Amino acid sequence: MKPAAVFALVFVCASVLIWAADPPAKPGIRLADGKFGKALDARSAPAILEGSPRFGQAPLTVECWAKLHGKAKANVLLANDSPASSSHWQLYTAAESGELRASFAASQPGEIQSKTNICDGEWHFLALVHDGKTVKLFVDAKLAAETTVEKKAASRPKVGELTVGGLRDGKEPLGCDGLIDEVRLSGSARDIKEIPKAALLHDPYTIVLWHFDKPEDFQVDPAWTPRPLSGNVPAWEKATDRDWIDGRFREMDTGPFLNATFEHATWQGSQRVMKGTAIKLGDNGEAAMLFDRNQLRMAAGWTGGFLEHGNRRFALLNTPKPAGQVKFASANGPGWTDAKGEWSKLPSLTTALPSEWGRFRGLSVIGNRVSLSYTIGDRTVTEQPWIETADRITAFCRTFLLAPGQPLRQLVCDLPGVGKTVTMDGVTCVTAEREKETTAIAVVGDEKSARLEIAGQTRVELALLDKGNCYVKLLIWHGPTADLGKFIALAKASPPGKLVPGKPPAKPEKELITKGVPGSEDGPFAVDTFTLPYENPHKSLMFVSGIDFLPSGEVVVCTAHGDVWIAKPLDDRLEKIAWRRFASGLYQPLGLKVVDGKIMVLERGQLTMLGDPDGDGRQDIYANVCGDWDTGGGEHSFDTCLEMDRDHNIFFFKTGDTHTPTGGCLMRIPLPKDGKLFKSEVFATGFRHPIGLGMSPDGIVSGADQEGNWMPATRLDLYQKGGFYGDMRAHHRATPPKIYDPPLCWLPRELDNSAGGQVWVPKGQWGPLGGKMLHLSYGRCRVMQVLQQEIDGQFQGGTVNLGLNFLSGVCRGRFNPKDGHLYLAGLKGWQTASVEDGCVQRVRYTGKKMYLPTDLAIHADGIRLAFSQPLDKASAEDVKRYRIEQWNYRWSADYGSKRWSAAEPSKLGQDAVPVQSAQLLPDGKSVLLRVKGLQPVMQMQIHFDLTAADGQPLAGDVFNTIHRTGKPFQP
Repeated sequence: MKPAAVFALVFVCASVLIWAADPPAKPGIRLADGKFGKALDARSAPAILEGSPRFGQAPLTVECWAKLHGKAKANVLLANDSPASSSHWQLYTAAESGELRASFAASQPGEIQSKTNICDGEWHFLALVHDGKTVKLFVDAKLAAETTVEKKAASRPKVGELTVGGLRDGKEPLGCDGLIDEVRLSGSARDIKEIPKAALLHDPYTIVLWHFDKPEDFQVDPAWTPRPLSGNVPAWEKATDRDWIDGRFREMDTGPFLNATFEHATWQGSQRVMKGTAIKLGDNGEAAMLFDRNQLRMAAGWTGGFLEHGNRRFALLNTPKPAGQVKFASANGPGWTDAKGEWSKLPSLTTALPSEWGRFRGLSVIGNRVSLSYTIGDRTVTEQPWIETADRITAFCRTFLLAPGQPLRQLVCDLPGVGKTVTMDGVTCVTAEREKETTAIAVVGDEKSARLEIAGQTRVELALLDKGNCYVKLLIWHGPTADLGKFIALAKASPPGKLVPGKPPAKPEKELITKGVPGSEDGPFAVDTFTLPYENPHKSLMFVSGIDFLPSGEVVVCTAHGDVWIAKPLDDRLEKIAWRRFASGLYQPLGLKVVDGKIMVLERGQLTMLGDPDGDGRQDIYANVCGDWDTGGGEHSFDTCLEMDRDHNIFFFKTGDTHTPTGGCLMRIPLPKDGKLFKSEVFATGFRHPIGLGMSPDGIVSGADQEGNWMPATRLDLYQKGGFYGDMRAHHRATPPKIYDPPLCWLPRELDNSAGGQVWVPKGQWGPLGGKMLHLSYGRCRVMQVLQQEIDGQFQGGTVNLGLNFLSGVCRGRFNPKDGHLYLAGLKGWQTASVEDGCVQRVRYTGKKMYLPTDLAIHADGIRLAFSQPLDKASAEDVKRYRIEQWNYRWSADYGSKRWSAAEPSKLGQDAVPVQSAQLLPDGKSVLLRVKGLQPVMQMQIHFDLTAADGQPLAGDVFNTIHRTGKPFQP
């Protein structure tokens, strides 16, 4: 048996529990009778989960029920991360006294003590509340301790584990002698007023909540992922976070830069850059710098490697960190003074500077060098980062080309100690020493153009005095104090500033050839597979997340790990498909659109237009079209989809980050007039984590959100401006709404557990489906037809599975105007039936007969179903050939909803709906099902098992929603 599969050994010693230092990947936990249902029996083993940055950030409230016995040793109730991490905290009882206590690694004082003994064998409701300034401990809703704390300089946070019932620290980690129930972590400072009389609830402030009623309910992130199923279901429906650990992104060549949210060290501790660009420096990538695109600030520079990546959920929850040693850094804040020459305070670190202050314009890549372009006030700045090396030392080089305009002042970096200005061998520089190492900064060239200044002893600023067109060159070095002279010599010999083109690749990049797989033409649809270059020199991961077409008909796709690829079939049978990587380094692009022949990509936090002015087939220009919405750094807070209406208004989702003004919103970027800048606006609110949009030919915006908290089931919608679509954490209203705008229809989990986007079949194509909406399922890897009905301005409808299966979770679809076929793009993630990392597949209509419903109408006295083929009269009018059930969901903060009777709302289960009669209508293709007492219902399932007039079977299901019943049927 492999060691990773063996449960940790548990020992009982002097009333304290100790377990092996290396627990298994899937530790077994034991349950016992709890305060409400079952509880974790921490005496047997703790519960250990992968950590998250959200678990260690104030404001924070930790609640649980505990029943503790022995107090001879400390009992650890909950512990976050290692004690060596600045994000560590723990809730525990002191040895011998049994008094409730808490500790925080990043606070002064670090320990909060109460005088309340809770180790008495009784159940107690415990709470820890930290608002950032004060920590409070509560026992049975009574204040037991209150301490004012200050943040202290600490080590960088290191996300590790959240442990319930113990703490791994050294060779003999601490355990817990008792039971723990109802653990809830919240991203707010809750007001603890009373003892809960029932199990804790999931509400808009909840980060995670565990009831411990079933072992499988205890996961790393129940707020993000459906509960794994058990029993006779496919393996992917039983998967949890540990099944999606994938380290391949660490091997991928992301190109000369990478956009992401980053963590990096400073002299004062760790900090986060929400929208950063990490740039490789040197011909061999010996160093790197990190540019903050929100604050227009060079945040850090390091040597010794590029980036460290995580591996959770295929690295799509990744916040990279420098792989080498940070040599210089600057604190969060604007990188330049405002138009008045002042260091104005930013309203938020999650959004960009106001455009009149400064704006990131984009970047260009020439060979292996990256140049940044941005405006500060009325001046355009082009900055090229690089390194210069001499006599075995390396200095960071920042070269600026400034267009004419106002004098400017820039933040260069923060020093490790008190700075001073020195002149050595004719070179004037700013230096600071710490622990026999020195940071030194020098300006190359005339001091009349630029001058370094020290502000507040440890902050270095650069005054740019020349109002004309000019170059300024800055050198930054950190190393042993004994080598300061080498830096002086390097600075003295450094050539004047100018922008330098980088070295082109040693060999031109070759196209990669794959062989496609034509689909069978036995039925009405053939599914052709464009085989992706899964094996490629870049080790790029082919998780395809967007698709469109160039005017030439070539297929353009983006991938979730940052690439854009172009595919060109070299023959009609797909014997040869030529692929080339066109762009790289993008921040999780999950939407792509070709506009007027230009490729536009939705990155996380930025809408980027790609350009290739030299026509070499590689991306040269990454232009920032718009990036003014908030990016809060949430692990699961993606920006998804990219659609454009006929008036060139752009739509996309900003998911997660609900603490920001734009989190959980459908965003719109209107086409600007009179040459003004693109600006985003909130179009609708109340979204959880949707990954699919659609745009009808007449401009109707559709989309679907996933089952989860405040989403009782997956919902398919037609969006209206100002609408609210369910997630109370993202309502963004002064007065919280009492109900959501109704969906077009709900989709049960067995039909679509995780929705993709929508696409409309062009009129005149695909026979009876011409002009219809199609819905894509990421989770089930399928496509379905949407049947719509409008009654007095209210839309409702249902869906029918087309019976096509795809290699990956299809979430994007577009019809190619060149060949008229539907192209689908998909990717693997969590909770999906995907068998490949990604897919590009083409659906062709063969012209053969379809056997499926094509229309649905709800009347006051029945249901009318229309089919694509004439029906056999005997089967069509046999009521035994139909089965109808219906049920409702409950809208709440809980994850999803059980099924509740529509007839008896307090009863679990589904209601059978008797079909009184079935009548074949004169067109021979439609049937009227007489149903008595039809009422609005959230979910209905209509099963049919018929025979077409030509003898072919015609069976399936329609899953629909009824908002209104309309008028009685009139022939």
